[in-house]
Amino acid sequence: MGYLRYKGAVPLFLECLKEEHHYVRANAARALGDMRVKAASASLIDLLKSEKNGGVIEQTSLALIHLQAHEADPVLKLVANHESMQTRGWVLQAIGNLGSRADVPFLAKRLKASEMLERATAAQGIENLANVDFEFPKIGGTYSLGGIYNPEAAIKRARDWWEKNKAAFRSD
Repeated sequence: MGYLRYKGAVPLFLECLKEEHHYVRANAARALGDMRVKAASASLIDLLKSEKNGGVIEQTSLALIHLQAHEADPVLKLVANHESMQTRGWVLQAIGNLGSRADVPFLAKRLKASEMLERATAAQGIENLANVDFEFPKIGGTYSLGGIYNPEAAIKRARDWWEKNKAAFRSD
C-alpha cells in the first residue's frame, strides 16, 4: 500500500508505528515518508524517542528527511550513538539534512570516528549545513560513492576546515 502511495492507508500506517514487530514499524515509517505525509512527522519523532531497532531508526530517519521534519533534529541526536554503524550513518545523514549550522560541532566530533562511513557522513553533513565543499563526488547534486573511490582526502579537508573554523561555531 505504501509503494502504491495509497492515501487511504495512512491511518493504518500510523497505527503500525506502534506494532510489536520491527519490520512492520520500519515499513510503516518508510511508507509515510515516501508518501510525504507531513502530518506523520510528530508520530515518527515519537517513535524515535523509544526505538532501539536499527532498521526502524534508519527508515524513520529517511522518512523524516523526505518530510523535511527539521523539528526531528534534537531526537535524531539522541539516537546518533546507536551500536550499528549503518544506523549511525543514516542518522548522521538525517542530521546533515535536517539540522542547522548549530549542528556542525556535533558532526565535527565524528570526523575522527574509527569507521570511515561515519567520518564521511559527518563531513557530508557539515558540507550541507555550513555550505562548504570538501570535494566529495556528486552526481546531480547527490553524493555518489559508487565505483572505486576513497573519501579520506575529502574527510581530511573537512577536518582541516573544522580546525580553521571551529572558533566561529563557539559563539553560535
